[in-house]
Amino acid sequence: MTNKLKKLLEDVLQDDEAVDLILNDKAFGRKSVRDRFNVSRYYSQQIIDAVQHSPEVDLENKKVLHGQPEEPDNLVANERQKEPISAENWEMPDSWVYDKNFVYNEDDDKFIFMTREFGNIVRPGRWVKSLVKAYSDWDGEPETITEVCRRFGITRGVFNAIKSILGLTHDHEPFTPVEVENKSPEEMAMEAHQMKRFQTKVEFDKLDWKETQKEAKQWRQLKQSIIDEVNIEAPAIIVEPIEPTGKDVEVEDIVLHTADWHNGALAKGLPNVPDFDHEILKGHIHKMVDLVRTDFPESRVHLHFGGDIMETVTGMNHPDSWKNIEPGYYGSKAILSSEQLLLNLITGLQAHSMRAVTGNHGRLTSDRKKDHSGEAELIIYEHLRQRLPGIDIQYSETEAIQIVGGIGYLLSHGHLRLSGKSEQNIIQAIIRKFNKPVDFVLYEQGHEHARDIKADTNLFRHLVMPALFTGHDYNERNGYGQLAGFLVSYVHPHTGKLKIEDYSL
Repeated sequence: MTNKLKKLLEDVLQDDEAVDLILNDKAFGRKSVRDRFNVSRYYSQQIIDAVQHSPEVDLENKKVLHGQPEEPDNLVANERQKEPISAENWEMPDSWVYDKNFVYNEDDDKFIFMTREFGNIVRPGRWVKSLVKAYSDWDGEPETITEVCRRFGITRGVFNAIKSILGLTHDHEPFTPVEVENKSPEEMAMEAHQMKRFQTKVEFDKLDWKETQKEAKQWRQLKQSIIDEVNIEAPAIIVEPIEPTGKDVEVEDIVLHTADWHNGALAKGLPNVPDFDHEILKGHIHKMVDLVRTDFPESRVHLHFGGDIMETVTGMNHPDSWKNIEPGYYGSKAILSSEQLLLNLITGLQAHSMRAVTGNHGRLTSDRKKDHSGEAELIIYEHLRQRLPGIDIQYSETEAIQIVGGIGYLLSHGHLRLSGKSEQNIIQAIIRKFNKPVDFVLYEQGHEHARDIKADTNLFRHLVMPALFTGHDYNERNGYGQLAGFLVSYVHPHTGKLKIEDYSL
């Protein structure tokens, strides 16, 4: 402890007894000491030092000043420096986690490591979590310091500084101190179990591919040896075609995925866009029911609706949206007719359950910046829940989650940037929701009106559902329209894998 820091403590704390107790305690800086003595102002000073640009401490006035040059006279008002921060009055935000030598800002997901050799080292939280996991022996193959430095692009000195602050060893759990403090043992055990399953599957795939290559090489060698030794002309083999037998599997549960109906939208006579209006949409829904009940007559149906059931309530979702509305299909008529269409689908399918989310077209006002919750759709979903008490209906403004046949489904409309979540975060969200692991995660969204697979791994897939709405003059100006359709997914009884079938209308 230097005399300068001691002087700082004395001036800031104004309490000689508290200063002596702190300086003489071997555990100085730990949580146990912070609980016993009022040193919050000292920690405030230390954190301000970490986040400001070269501040200087004015011990006489007990203030922290920015260490930046004086501003020119012509500097605009919104670019002026903030007023000096008082260390005595500054309070730690609730979202910050701090220890003696590091700070974690949960809002920005940033770690700040305070070191003597390298100053303040600032790194994103996901970067620190990956580094801790790489150095831990959680999967039996910890990386060496050299491998970690090469992988994360840092020097050995920087790694050793972070390693010392976090107390990392090869025997350390694959979680940062912040995660250990904030998560329950059950949550960490479940995450570690999921990571182990994922890593095991990756290693199995590598081994399986090596064995496949080995067997292929042996077969090629055998084939070539036979060709070299035997040279005969064999008669042609005639293979009779197999007559189709239709579906030869019985599926217990299926999930029907549909989104973006845009009831009330109008498209007529556009060269590259199929015609669309309320009656055409009604016909699409009728075909959907017939196809599903024909192909899966004995299956329980779970309906997933991805939002945007109507084109508009106000007539002003977009500046020129009124040009593409079928006469009368706004306001109460848009809500009531959309509810009837969805009711026809649920009852026609004899659906066992329904999960639904709102889109960006069901607003009750025209301001999409302040109103994006799709409350008109919430009204429809609540009416259906009350009218059909025997059906498990759950809905949300943002996301809906369900497990069917061991498959974890995460449903969103796609306009609220839920798709920005990482694969691991989505898997963990489903696990925490249902408190049990899943065999596969399917993240489904609408909004983009185009069939697409954005991500695909052995444990996770992110897909965009097709729309029943085919487009209007906006799509025509861009030279394309969509093909109406829907998806059906289920676990195949023979393979045990997720199977997704695409239906075009």
